[in-house]
Amino acid sequence: MILIHLLLYKNNLSGNIPDTLGQLQTLQVIRFDRNLLSGPVPSNLSNLSSVGELYLSNNNLNGSIPDLTGMNSLNYVDMSNNTFNGSKIPSWASTLESLTTF
Repeated sequence: MILIHLLLYKNNLSGNIPDTLGQLQTLQVIRFDRNLLSGPVPSNLSNLSSVGELYLSNNNLNGSIPDLTGMNSLNYVDMSNNTFNGSKIPSWASTLESLTTF
């Protein structure tokens, strides 16, 4: 099986985003928005170079804004309405050539 879209938005999911998500190299869309997820975003998400859309908004995620430098296909990111440290757009955002919405 090759998983391309992981659409788990608005399901009242709780707990952390599993680290194993960073191993799903075929993913193109990740939607975890509008849940009750908490904790930091796994750093290995940056390994997912085929992901074009990442939706993590409206959760209870915290810690640093994740470094998504390796996500070369990323064009849309929504991490709003969480409790990340800091409020500045991270410097790595300007290195992603496909990024149109952050």
